[in-house]
Amino acid sequence: MEAQLDAARRRFEVKPNDSGARIWLGRRLAYLGRFSDAIEVYSEGIKKFPWDARFHRHRGHRYITLREFDLAIRDFEKAAKLIKGKPDEVEPDGQPNLRNIPTSTLHFNIWYHLGLSYYLRGQNQRGEELSRVP
Repeated sequence: MEAQLDAARRRFEVKPNDSGARIWLGRRLAYLGRFSDAIEVYSEGIKKFPWDARFHRHRGHRYITLREFDLAIRDFEKAAKLIKGKPDEVEPDGQPNLRNIPTSTLHFNIWYHLGLSYYLRGQNQRGEELSRVP
């Protein structure tokens, strides 16, 4: 996994204005347990690409990992606003399945993790309502 992080870092260094390169750098850091570093990468991405919901989606996921549920909810709610009226998109898997077929989408992950954040905060009914993709 370190080799994958190194590759992601090199790609980011070559293409610092590529939002996808920044997303993957954050993901690779997170896969190695470097959650705070990943959050920093996503926070910088939010500043550079404020319209890109993926940064809020991934940072929110890392906030869940760190049990910062209020921060996660804030990010997922912002991501939900950013995707409103936009077509859904498949999210590539960081750890692909045997068939190498992605199994989730950006919209699904935002709504699922928003619901999960509320559930983990103890607001079960709100979590259940939000975890259903609209």
